[in-house]
Amino acid sequence: AAVALPEFPAAGLHVLVGVSKQDLLAAANRNLVQALAILGVVSLLVFAGAWMLARRVMDRELAEGRRIRELNESLDQRVRERTAKLRESEERYHTLFNTLMEGFCIIEVLFDAEDRAIDYRFLEVNSAFEAQTGLRNAQGKLMRELAPEHEEHWFATYGKIALTGES
Repeated sequence: AAVALPEFPAAGLHVLVGVSKQDLLAAANRNLVQALAILGVVSLLVFAGAWMLARRVMDRELAEGRRIRELNESLDQRVRERTAKLRESEERYHTLFNTLMEGFCIIEVLFDAEDRAIDYRFLEVNSAFEAQTGLRNAQGKLMRELAPEHEEHWFATYGKIALTGES
């Protein structure tokens, strides 16, 4: 049996008498195995905690991604629906516009620096307009291109309407 002598831990001195080298190595190995087992368990716990934290973050990010994707799909659907309604409305407008028996045009009045109407551009015209006025392919053209000698009072009249909204 081993006899232990007094220890002096503050000096880092431990004295054992009557213990074989083999017994000391076996005890040291047992201590090492226990330390490694504890280290393994602690490492596993740290890894598990890190994995759980990462999983929670990923789940949150996935949920946020799903929510953004759903919002995006909803917005895309609304844009498609509104675009279809707009096309429908434009088709009805063009059908009505082109089947009117009266000549009809939409113009853009051009002004000089003193706000005097100097010309106007035909933005849209219907076929009745072309038949009644004799102006062919007027859309996109200026009145002065089509009729350079056009009466000035028309420019003043259309300019006043464009500026005031009153006819």
